[in-house]
Order: sequence, then C-alpha cells, then structure tokens
Amino acid sequence: MTNNYFKQRIPNYVDPRGNVPVEFEFTKTEELLEHPHIKRCIEDENTTFVKEDNMIFVRYPDGDFVIGWVKNPDDVELPLKVEGFGDEKND
Repeated sequence: MTNNYFKQRIPNYVDPRGNVPVEFEFTKTEELLEHPHIKRCIEDENTTFVKEDNMIFVRYPDGDFVIGWVKNPDDVELPLKVEGFGDEKND
C-alpha cells in the first residue's frame, strides 16, 4: 500500500494567524486513526469517522464536522467506529 496524506481543515471562522494545519502521511486507516490529532477529535463512544469523497468527518451524536482531507480516499476504509475511546463510564 502506498503512503496517503492527511491535511487538517481549519474552518473559515478561525483566525488563520498562527494556525498551521496538521499534515501527516499514513499507510493504513488504523495509522490515520492512531494519530494524536485524530484521537483528539473523539468525543464519546458514539463517535464515528466517516469519509465522503476525500473529506474525513467526525460524526458526533449531534452532527458531523469535517476535520480534514486525504489524498487517496479509496485507501481509507471508513465509516469506522473507533474502539477503546469513551468506554469508561462515570457512574
């Protein structure tokens, strides 16, 4: 499998001064999901990552948010529920 490439989306409403998009290479979907930037996007156990064309979304219970783009979307296997995050319950 060839290297793929992720680039963070910074929304237009964010002041661009000093904000450098996170960019990194990966070869498998699992590597994409293990990156620290992607892990920070995980909110709870209902979070799912979804792709549409070359866009990567985080699907939260109350809506979707585009977090970035990938160079080769055909190499990314999503939607995928991320296991191991949000499994802790505060009872």
